[in-house]
Amino acid sequence: MSKHLENKTFGKLCVVRPAKFLGKAGRFRWLCVCSCGKYCYAYTNNLTTGTKKSCGCGSNRYSKAGMSGTKAYSSWFSMHKRCYNKTSQYYHKYGGRGISVCKRWHNFQSFLEDMGQPQFSEQTLERSNNALGYSLSNCSWASRTQQARNRTRFENNSSGRTGVYKLPSGKFRATITVLKETISLGCFNNYEDACTCRSEAELNYFGFVKE
Repeated sequence: MSKHLENKTFGKLCVVRPAKFLGKAGRFRWLCVCSCGKYCYAYTNNLTTGTKKSCGCGSNRYSKAGMSGTKAYSSWFSMHKRCYNKTSQYYHKYGGRGISVCKRWHNFQSFLEDMGQPQFSEQTLERSNNALGYSLSNCSWASRTQQARNRTRFENNSSGRTGVYKLPSGKFRATITVLKETISLGCFNNYEDACTCRSEAELNYFGFVKE
């Protein structure tokens, strides 16, 4: 499947990835995100010839409402870029290790309804558990100090989850330290299984899952 248009911009549309299903008459198409926040599909020739430049919104309704310049919109846009744009300098820390955005938040209006605007200008979007993706249950507006405190829990490993480490082979090892003794929990083919094992061990040894 061709990926020659991925991450390219056509008018207000940024190409995210090839569509999972073909369009009418089996024609190839792409999943795109419009600058207004909506996702849509577009055929290759419509993008390259300039016949499709937006989702059909006609104008950026969030710009008219003064939303595109707000902290909430900037955070929403950056969140998607980190998770889905492979050219982003931070992709390897987010999308590259499986961090994604919940389906509801693919739409900016839904994100705004859930999170609102931050109360203070210095606040940014923070995930409570850095091993999980972006969703209402895992996100809040936090100060730089709060974010730094959260990051210290993960800076001593290579995966973003305490006790889970990425090996040179590409696999993930899970460990837990109890009474100053490090216990190996096993080696796993994927990140999610290693995190699940680590969480189960925390419940077993500590009675709760650490954030």
